[in-house]
Amino acid sequence: MRVIRPDDPHFPKLWGLENTGQAANLSAGTSGVDTRFIQAWNLSRTLVSAQDVVVCVADTGVDISHPDLAPNVWTNPGEIPGNGIDDDANGYVDDVHGYDFAGNTAAMTDSGFHGTHVAGTVAATGKNAQGVIGLQFRAKILPMKLSTDGDHMATSAILAACNYAVAQKQRGVNIVAFNASYGGGSYSTAEFNAIAALGNAGIVLCAAAGNDATNNDAIPQYPANYPLPNIITVASIDPRNGLSSFSNYGAATVDMAAPGTDIYSTVPVALGGRRSTVTIGPTSHPAAEIEFSGLTSAAGLTGAIHHCGTGESSADFPAAVSGNIALIRRGTNTFGDKATRAKAAGAVAVIIYNNVDDAGGWTLGAAGSWLPTLQVTQATGNAILAALPATGTVVNAPDPSVAYRFISGTSMAAPHVSAAVAFAARNFPAETMAARISRILDHTTAVPALAGRTIRGGRLDLLKMIDTNGNGLPDWWETERLGTLGQAATDDPDGDGFNNLVEFRGGTDPKSGGSHLAIASVQRADTDVILGFSANVERRYQ
Repeated sequence: MRVIRPDDPHFPKLWGLENTGQAANLSAGTSGVDTRFIQAWNLSRTLVSAQDVVVCVADTGVDISHPDLAPNVWTNPGEIPGNGIDDDANGYVDDVHGYDFAGNTAAMTDSGFHGTHVAGTVAATGKNAQGVIGLQFRAKILPMKLSTDGDHMATSAILAACNYAVAQKQRGVNIVAFNASYGGGSYSTAEFNAIAALGNAGIVLCAAAGNDATNNDAIPQYPANYPLPNIITVASIDPRNGLSSFSNYGAATVDMAAPGTDIYSTVPVALGGRRSTVTIGPTSHPAAEIEFSGLTSAAGLTGAIHHCGTGESSADFPAAVSGNIALIRRGTNTFGDKATRAKAAGAVAVIIYNNVDDAGGWTLGAAGSWLPTLQVTQATGNAILAALPATGTVVNAPDPSVAYRFISGTSMAAPHVSAAVAFAARNFPAETMAARISRILDHTTAVPALAGRTIRGGRLDLLKMIDTNGNGLPDWWETERLGTLGQAATDDPDGDGFNNLVEFRGGTDPKSGGSHLAIASVQRADTDVILGFSANVERRYQ
């Protein structure tokens, strides 16, 4: 029996989940310097009947339309989307997927990219043959937007987010962690009290230690430095097991470290790459977006293509181009002038082809309400000319498949720990918040570079969290099935010839001699033979 590995195509870039020594971005790492994600999920509960485990991502917002995040975005069951009514009477209208506490609106977007990146590390959808996978890919993300400009966060928004999390927890939402990948040097009594209220509600706040390469013992950062029992403060390690060059530290104030250098995760779809093409019949021609170009939908804009010369005067544009696509040759006037004239003539999209064999960095000059405007090579332009008259489709759309990015910071380390809190909650739902924190902090892997620089001197280790005695069996299974953590994986308490490890993997009862992995039925269907046996979901038997 073996666990099915993630099929997410960018998984090899996630050194924090599995480090084989690969070059995740700029330089190679050290094999084994990771969170032991694969091994830990091998021991995780497969079917969880309890309600969703929820992590608050309090940040610049989240692009909830990102296809690698959308399935795991929390939905408020008490709200009816878009009806303009506060259906659940919590003081927030239409807070279906969290709330924007900076802009006082339920419309959820990312004012930068930071929050979307954090959200992906926590709970990007896993095993969907797409993008990346979150460390706790079975959790739900509750977006909380604290910034209108992607940078500054008002204390009032932070306080409102904390209060919202507490209120939702009291309403029955299973919020277990509040990710705080932000900070500053100012102490706030109001913020202290709000975070303490999170703790009273059983919510762990995971705080980024800071990116100034300074000692938090001497130069405090907040919320990281608030002396509260529900805060885990997180430094950053790099793929070679060193303290990241930018990371803050503190022998008395920073708890532990997690991967934070060169972390690959989701970014807003609009900030990813573009899919830019010109299609005529069965032929799709490669194109490139001219800077500041307008966008199309994924389906693009379709119309008759009309050649408009060099587009230097209104006379170059036939009346028939209105509602259709303008094909223009590069010339002496600017690309912005060509696109402006095409728009005035009523065109819906513009293709500009080169008159020399260079690539160049083409621009429309400045941001504005531009038509979708693409550049193609001289050869492609001549091929399109030869195909006229013809109908074509211009596509210049955000490409979700490339809406990912490497980013470094303790902001990237903290969500690994927030996800670990959610992983602990999934497997040990009855544990108290204090026990959950101890499960994480008491079972790190020692890192020489962290000795004397963090309280625990170690990095996050999911496997140690779930198998604290290291016997190859998850603590939750031993407690529920054996009533103790004292047995070995090779013990056979029911004497049926199947030891504890085999019973765990087979999903059978280790205390019942009649319960073990065995063929229960044999059926013949045409040329196939179907064998029936008791099994665990998400396990492959061979």
